[in-house]
Amino acid sequence: MRTTKFKLNHIVTVSFFALLLSVVAGLFVQYSHAKNMIGENYKNKYYGITLQVGENFRLLFDKAQFDFRRARHANIDKLQELYDIYAKTKNDFDIAKTTALLNKEAVFGEYKITLIEKNALIEDTTYKKAVEDLFNKKTSIDISEPMVESTSMNIRRYLMRLSDDGTKVLQLEFMLDFSKILREAYRTLPLEMQMLRFYLVNEYSVKKIDFRDEASEIPTVQKSWKDTQEVLRSINEQLKDPNIKKVLQKDTLRENINFTAEVSAIFKKNGNTLSFVDEEQRQIVFYTMANRLCSQISQTQLIIHTAFSLNPLANDEEKSFTTFLATSFAVVCILLALYLLIVFNISRKMEKIIRTLNNNEIIKEENIIVHEIEELKKTYNDLHSDLNNQIQLGKSLTYVDELTKAKNTRAYKEKVKEFLAFYKRHEIIFSMALLDIDDFKKINDTFGHRTGDYVLIDITKLIESNIRANDFLFRVGGEEFVLIFAKTPLENAKIAAEKIRKIVETKLATIEDKKITVSMGLSESRINDTEETLYERVDMLLYESKKSGKNKVTSG
Repeated sequence: MRTTKFKLNHIVTVSFFALLLSVVAGLFVQYSHAKNMIGENYKNKYYGITLQVGENFRLLFDKAQFDFRRARHANIDKLQELYDIYAKTKNDFDIAKTTALLNKEAVFGEYKITLIEKNALIEDTTYKKAVEDLFNKKTSIDISEPMVESTSMNIRRYLMRLSDDGTKVLQLEFMLDFSKILREAYRTLPLEMQMLRFYLVNEYSVKKIDFRDEASEIPTVQKSWKDTQEVLRSINEQLKDPNIKKVLQKDTLRENINFTAEVSAIFKKNGNTLSFVDEEQRQIVFYTMANRLCSQISQTQLIIHTAFSLNPLANDEEKSFTTFLATSFAVVCILLALYLLIVFNISRKMEKIIRTLNNNEIIKEENIIVHEIEELKKTYNDLHSDLNNQIQLGKSLTYVDELTKAKNTRAYKEKVKEFLAFYKRHEIIFSMALLDIDDFKKINDTFGHRTGDYVLIDITKLIESNIRANDFLFRVGGEEFVLIFAKTPLENAKIAAEKIRKIVETKLATIEDKKITVSMGLSESRINDTEETLYERVDMLLYESKKSGKNKVTSG
């Protein structure tokens, strides 16, 4: 009997520790997921701020371009006025007096006059070929696109016309002092930014711009190359891009390098935004490239460098870890108390039975002993059942996405391996779709990350309520989901996927008056498929859906 008591206690102890480890493992998985979400939300928050800063400055340039376009007719009128004045007074033409006259009624901006002689193209000449075409009468008038001057941050346009006697080209420069507008915009930037730098990229250099400095310094070639090297080295510390390394090794004084093309290619390859964590400085760093400034053919672009302290992230992660420890400690204490209570109860009943047998009371009190044994049996069976249920519950926690309650990446990897193995044994085909919410980052940036979370929750509920019981939905990334259609060939899966796409487009109403759509890549299982090849295939098909306009299903 003492051996039986020992075995029962041993079984209870093993079951207890199995339950304890399972629950703590489940809590740790939840903590790890929460930590990852904290980091992702932190990065998205400051990525959004960086994009907003870039957008604000780009809009300033767009407004200037709009103003320049609006002033185009006025500029042409001024050029005609210059032409008429020069035609009448060419022998005693006064540049200063005429300049003052042209600027007198200017609504905005400032005009400057340059006279260009045919055989002596002076330093102020901007477009040599345009001047030559005018002298050769291939064109009657030349008007440049607005351009940003990197030394002063002013925006300029040049208008040129051949004089009536054909001896000179009349050049009228129209200039807007844009540096004051930019400095004012700089003062309104978010105060939470730890570091903010601007670089202006043109064909010849990458120049650092300090909007706090009232003076407009004209950099030397050496200074421009130093700024260029600084920003390219900083970017390449994390990227390790061999193309950047090659550019840095070139002799810019002897070799012709188009920095606009070189830098644009680097950013285009990385989605126009570079981000990395600087562990030494404890910062998260972003480099963002705005669109071409003032016009699509402009060779001038703006790079915005932002850096944010990682201390708030560390504080949030520390709070999450403290919560994990406190929760784990509380669970351990509760389970330990339950364990001791159960062991004490079993031991007490076993000791009572042993005493009865030792006192030769088995005959006299048979009903009592049988009752005690039955009660002990029932207690043990109930405990065993409860422990198994708790173990299964703890295990299931590791397969559920905390936010949406859909199955998570771990569950997806196990399930797709199971489906592939079943397909190879029994040739029962299945299909898989990779689904991505269109423009989800824009939703986060516009409406906030909490609204973005609600979108993820609502789309999960909507999809799960519109698929079969033997189909599966998994959340495998920020806004990415995987759908597995069991025992479904590609043609049937297309119908199901298209139905889901239309339901999301028409019925997902998380944000009022905002249509939310999804794109999908869809494929069926193949005989040589692995988890990786199947995922890569649907990922490429999803990319095709995105590239061809979004809100569609691409299959293959």
